Amino acid sequence: MELSLIIDSRDEQQIRQWQAGQTGEFRIRLTTTGRNQDEFFVGFCTELVRLAPAITLATEKDEDAVAPGIKIGQRITYHAVPLGPELLPFLEALWLGNEPVQITPKADLPSLYELNLSVLLNLFIAPHCPFCPTAVRQTLNLAAASDLIRLTIIDGILFPDLAEQQRIQSAPTLLMDRFRWTGALPVHEIVRFMLHRDPADLGVETIKSILQGGGATEVAMMMRKSGKILPAFLELLTDPKWTVRLGAMVVMEELIETDIALASRAIQPLQAGFHTWDDSVKGDMVYLLGEIGNPEVLPLLEDALTRTENLELATAIEEALHTIQHKLK
Repeated sequence: MELSLIIDSRDEQQIRQWQAGQTGEFRIRLTTTGRNQDEFFVGFCTELVRLAPAITLATEKDEDAVAPGIKIGQRITYHAVPLGPELLPFLEALWLGNEPVQITPKADLPSLYELNLSVLLNLFIAPHCPFCPTAVRQTLNLAAASDLIRLTIIDGILFPDLAEQQRIQSAPTLLMDRFRWTGALPVHEIVRFMLHRDPADLGVETIKSILQGGGATEVAMMMRKSGKILPAFLELLTDPKWTVRLGAMVVMEELIETDIALASRAIQPLQAGFHTWDDSVKGDMVYLLGEIGNPEVLPLLEDALTRTENLELATAIEEALHTIQHKLK
């Protein structure tokens, strides 16, 4: 695909018509990653803001992002270049990045008022798919109905690696935690699943998305209400990337302060996985075990102290041992 052909005459006319009806300002953020697909997103956004001055573009580079993307507000991300039939839903969705204006009136989805768990929807689409524009509109309507819903739209042809990771075989396919729908989306069924999910069903990406949005207290409250340390949360807590672990550690610190009995339920899985982690993860988990202060971890920490040759980790273990012993007095 050549950059000059990204927006054709029909798309250009649609953008100009949309621009003619606008009086406010709309903001989007373009994230590039260094991947080959960056050029399509850069080309599309460059032409978009040229044709529609109402749209303001901010750019950033994030080599750790899963793919280049266009973000509308805090809750909608396009890992797709919205051309042809996908363009108008994208332009309509720009409202969601500015004011809480609904694409579909809330009265159409009244039960979403009751939603109390964050939802991450991943919609895989494909160019020239006749059913995908309808699926995009439907999921955008869901996102418009509740601030707890985050939506990511992914072009599975442009990003075959992301499609392969999720075993996507056709489009549209909508993923929500361990649930998936392919083809025509049963919207009312999807809403029922949103409203009646068990927090234990929340996936790693859902919880990560909540934490990245500053929702540490939300995750802590979710676990306090369910009385469980969520399996997906434990994966994030011991993730090799410090930036991922950090948000989960904030949650654990809050649990230690507000519900030590629940925080203590993390001890067994942390002990079970301890020797499989690298020293940086061990150091963070040692700190948390010390803050929990349960003496049952003393043998593990004492053994780890004799095994490690890492001075920084040894210091962290000694501090944790001191913290636990101080709490026992």
